[in-house]
Amino acid sequence: MASSGRAGLATLGLGLTVLIGACQAVTMPPAGPTASPPAPSVTPVAPPAATPPASPTAPIAARPGTPAPPLGPIFNPTPAPDAGATVPSGQPFALKIGQAITLQGSGLRLEVSGIPEDSRCPQSVTCAWAGRAVVTLAVTPASQPAGAVTVATCCPAAESSHARYSGHEVQLLGVLPYPLRHDVAIRPEEYTVELRVTAASP
Repeated sequence: MASSGRAGLATLGLGLTVLIGACQAVTMPPAGPTASPPAPSVTPVAPPAATPPASPTAPIAARPGTPAPPLGPIFNPTPAPDAGATVPSGQPFALKIGQAITLQGSGLRLEVSGIPEDSRCPQSVTCAWAGRAVVTLAVTPASQPAGAVTVATCCPAAESSHARYSGHEVQLLGVLPYPLRHDVAIRPEEYTVELRVTAASP
């Protein structure tokens, strides 16, 4: 009976030895680096477009009561001629105060002496009368003494826009600039006078 016990124990010990050897023979694979989870996908967002500033030249509505831009008399005068220039009969021309022309053919010399009156109603004012501009001219016929002629943009009839002198007709066509404000006077050098002189038929 004792022999049987010892044989069983020996058999059990041998089995344990084999089992331990088998466990030691099995090798676990080395632990590798831990894989990182994939990074979340991020879609870039463009910054909002900047709002352009308001244009400083944007038109501004006119305030009630603002006077309309001046119109005034409109004509296209021939540029003021040089000193001693000759102009054909019947051709319009423009002169500054102190300038003169000689009429072709007749030799009549005409010079703008001055504008003694400019009572034209300014654009920014409501007037009971339109007013007028008066122009004085120095006229010198060929081989004759000098004389004076007065023409005006308006009434009375004695100082109308037409005048006759030594067989010539002088016509006032316009006076620029037109007054804009009652408190701003036009300087003499700013005036331009348009005229037309026609020699009488022989």
